[in-house]
Amino acid sequence: EESGAWGLGEDPESVVKAWTLDLKSEIKVLEKYPKKTRYSPKTFEHFVFHGFAQDKIERVRANDPYAKTRRGPATYAVYLDFMEGLQIRDGYVPYGGNAYFN
Repeated sequence: EESGAWGLGEDPESVVKAWTLDLKSEIKVLEKYPKKTRYSPKTFEHFVFHGFAQDKIERVRANDPYAKTRRGPATYAVYLDFMEGLQIRDGYVPYGGNAYFN
């Protein structure tokens, strides 16, 4: 192997766990939101534009019939409807759905 053999007395499982947990703690940033705003549209928008869905944001598709929001036509969307057909385990909510932002 390119990485070499494990050292005498070295426990591979412990080494890998320590490395991945350490790596995770460097990358993971926990943000605490007050209970009043935890589920607000502003908080959701923050998670989308500054977190997990950054790479999924795109301009609204020209033929999208659902792109109208209460505040007017949406400019951006996160399209996750491609996941609607994925299998899920019993008791879980199906994947999918789109989010719109203006």
